[in-house]
Amino acid sequence: GAGEDFRVMADPLRVLIVDDSGEHADLVREMVRSAGSWPDALVMQAGSYAAALDCVQRQAFDLAFFDYWLGAEDGLRLLREIRQRGFDFPVIVLTGHGAEDIAVDAMKAGAADYLSKTNLTVETIGRAMRHALAIGFGELQKRAAEQALRGSEERFRALVENSWEVLLLLDVEGRITYTTPSITRQFGWRPDQVIGTRLVDLLHPEDQRPVAQRLNNALGRPGERMMTEARIRHVDGSFRSMDAIVVNRLHEPPVDAVVFNARDITDRKSTR
Repeated sequence: GAGEDFRVMADPLRVLIVDDSGEHADLVREMVRSAGSWPDALVMQAGSYAAALDCVQRQAFDLAFFDYWLGAEDGLRLLREIRQRGFDFPVIVLTGHGAEDIAVDAMKAGAADYLSKTNLTVETIGRAMRHALAIGFGELQKRAAEQALRGSEERFRALVENSWEVLLLLDVEGRITYTTPSITRQFGWRPDQVIGTRLVDLLHPEDQRPVAQRLNNALGRPGERMMTEARIRHVDGSFRSMDAIVVNRLHEPPVDAVVFNARDITDRKSTR
């Protein structure tokens, strides 16, 4: 699986086995090393809940096996606690009691897999490890993608919120669904005052028909950039002359709007 390939190419696999039976922990360790892909795995053993917490705080692990019964404590509580502390390596829960409700509880607690001690083999250990590592690698990729997306959203937000150009998003009927804060700097309107308003209703009466026609043309030409010019009403009743680019991006799910990007040219020409 993807997780196994990732680990084989990287450093030796680091595994933690938490079991209050040293004999059983030794057996799992040997099965891990015999499973085929990880003969050089670095395996640590912890015989108690407290010892396990100490291990995960001192060393990074790629995978762990938690025994369900740990004396007076249990492996699911340990799993919940390490998740709360921010440790997210995949965990396989082991138990001598194959009750279905324990399996369900293990998955709810965030376990990657669940194995009964009564039928452990090198094959079942290996299969569970590959599955758990694939899940862990998938989560890493997902978090990296989410982090990249958050970064791009923050850059976009910084760009539009500090731009002097006015960016409006319009629905298929020409109503404003989003505007950048620059609309306040340019026209005095607060965004909440114009959201839901038809763009043409903010235009000089002479410009309403030609701009409406341009928006209508954009609906039939997705992705095509169209230039237009319009006078937009300031909150004080005056009009500002704007050059604008109109692009129909209704077909693009992340945008789902007609984009109207306007730049003030009042200083370059007198209002008609």
